[in-house]
Order: sequence, then structure tokens, then C-alpha cells
Amino acid sequence: MLRFKQFLIEYALQSPADKARRRQQDKIAREAPLDFTTIAFEIPQPKTDENKTEEQIKAEKLEIERKAQEKRTRDLDEYGVDLEELKREIKERESKGNEKKVTGVYADPDTLLTLGHGHLIFDQTPKIMGEVFAEEIKLKPDFVDLVLKQGYRLTESQMDRLLERDVRSRLDPMTQTISRFKEYDPEVKGAMSSEWYRGLLPQSKKTIRLLNAGKFAEAAEEYKKSRDYTGFTDANGKFNPPLPGVVARIDHLVQALKKQKPLPVPKIPATPPIAVPQDEEDINK
Repeated sequence: MLRFKQFLIEYALQSPADKARRRQQDKIAREAPLDFTTIAFEIPQPKTDENKTEEQIKAEKLEIERKAQEKRTRDLDEYGVDLEELKREIKERESKGNEKKVTGVYADPDTLLTLGHGHLIFDQTPKIMGEVFAEEIKLKPDFVDLVLKQGYRLTESQMDRLLERDVRSRLDPMTQTISRFKEYDPEVKGAMSSEWYRGLLPQSKKTIRLLNAGKFAEAAEEYKKSRDYTGFTDANGKFNPPLPGVVARIDHLVQALKKQKPLPVPKIPATPPIAVPQDEEDINK
């Protein structure tokens, strides 16, 4: 069963490109020793300056916390979500119980090769990794090949950076497509973001139309009609049951939507009166 994930959201691949991606994945799978446990490379941490006073160290920590809070505030203002909380939600859904496996290339339940917390490997992955891991590549030019083709592993920090890039790349499309997203309950926003990240929600156009019409219960029922939730029968007549983890994620969004209260009617600003030009000649008559 094909899970609609990153490549279907970011790139409208046609059949030839889809086949090329599949061949590339098969090649990586044949070449990569997936049980290899060596970390590809970790940026050396700067040495602590032993001459720093406790006040200086404390001031630096406060500055780091201040910048993190500024970033959090910007995200809340612009998107209505706390990115750190959203990342925790996705890690819980994508990787719980498989924290070690996901540090390298692995096949997800649909046999699609994946890296980290749900990053599907496709033709743009080397470019994306080049952007995310620019510092690593400066010090180790073959960093991307080590991970994608030789089975080396990412660190937890590196996986987190890749996840942040993938999540941020979806915030604009999601919040622009789902009107009034910022006004939803926090549980709905978390579950919705998780399903948008997984990739099914942006494909469910009718669900989105119902959401934008404020029909949350109807949207919840529509979303359950997906074969990701019901399973499907393939061309050979074999029934493919849904994946339990996927069903749980869909159920989470469905239940959250059913609890979502109607949004308040938006206030329509009063139309200012039209200034009618005066005709001096008429006025004086």
C-alpha cells in the first residue's frame, strides 16, 4: 500500500519519474548494509573556554534560551504551532520503538526506503541533505553517500535537523490550504500536522473542503474512507489490511476533529461610507 509521503507533496512526479525513483531506491537497498552501526560523522563541538566565568556561561545559556523563545514565538504567530511540540508528535508517531533503526536507511512497512523520522528517500534527498548537513559536508565531502549508500548512521541531533527541515517545508502549504488552521484546538493542529507530514491529508481534497467549510464531524468521517484506513484489495484479489500504526494516527485526527468546537464567525469589518463628490453648482441651486 502506497503511503502518500514527502515526494507526493513536494513534487508532482509523473509515472516515469516515479519508476526512476523506485529503481534508485532498489539500488540503494542492494548496496547499503542496513545493519551497519557506525555514525557517519558528527560535527566536533567547540571546546569549552576554561577562562570563562560562571556569569559568562550563564549569560550564554540565557542568550540561547532567548533565541529559542523568539523562534517559538515567531512560529506561533505565523503558523499557530509550537514546532518543538509538533516534532515530538511526529517522532512519537513515526519512530517510537524504532529509535535505533531510524538513524540510518530503512524500509518502512510499505517497503519505501526512509531515513530518520519519516523522511522518504527520493531523487531530491541528496540535495536536501546537502542543505541540512552543509557543515558536515565541509568537513567530510562524502557524508551524504556514506549515509545513503554505505549504511552509515545519523546522530540524534542530525535526525532532528532533518526533521525540522521537513516539517518547516510543510507549514506554509498546510496553513495556506486549510483556512483558519491557527484557530483550531491544539490537539487538532497536532494531529492534523502529523497527517499532513505523513502525506495523506493533502491528498484528501474532499476532507479539506469540509474542514474549510467548518464541517469537522463530516470531515472526520470522510477521512476514514481512505484505503490507508480501510485496507484494499489489489489486482490479484489479495486483501491488504491497513497498518495498525497508520490507523491509530488517522483515529487520533478523527477523534480530535469530532471534539473540535465550531469556530466563531469571523468579524467582517464595516465598509466605510462612500464619499460622494459634491457638485457645487447643484448644491447652490
